[in-house]
Amino acid sequence: MTYKEYISNELSDLYMSPGKISNLLEGIKQAEGINPDDEVDVSVAKKALYNSFSSILPKANVSEGKFSVSWLTDNILTWYSLLANELGLPNVLEDNTLKDYTPTW
Repeated sequence: MTYKEYISNELSDLYMSPGKISNLLEGIKQAEGINPDDEVDVSVAKKALYNSFSSILPKANVSEGKFSVSWLTDNILTWYSLLANELGLPNVLEDNTLKDYTPTW
């Protein structure tokens, strides 16, 4: 299986168009030095997806008459969170606010 096939399969559940996947692969090729037609190293492919997450997020909803497209953003964010945990990398979307517990001391 190639990087192109692996990444296309991973992103198929997120309903990314083939053109968007092609653009993402080109970005990964330039940023990570990965040839999309090479044999896949799954850990390298997952890290490339993690690093390219901002390109994966859907940008807009579409609605025309009775036709509507919406995105399951929570599912995409959960996928990213699981990927970050699996790789041992920080989840930059996680809410890490510090709370002031001084009054409870």
